[in-house]
Amino acid sequence: MELKISALDEEEVTPQELEEISKLMEETPREGIPWNQAKREIGL
Repeated sequence: MELKISALDEEEVTPQELEEISKLMEETPREGIPWNQAKREIGL
């Protein structure tokens, strides 16, 4: 399998989105939120 790496476009996030992302980043190591659930919660 070949790994392809590309640059991501920057996007502005609202303070509410930033707070949600920060919360998910803190919870993930402790509670192990599955990646698919995390993506749904942040709207990816």
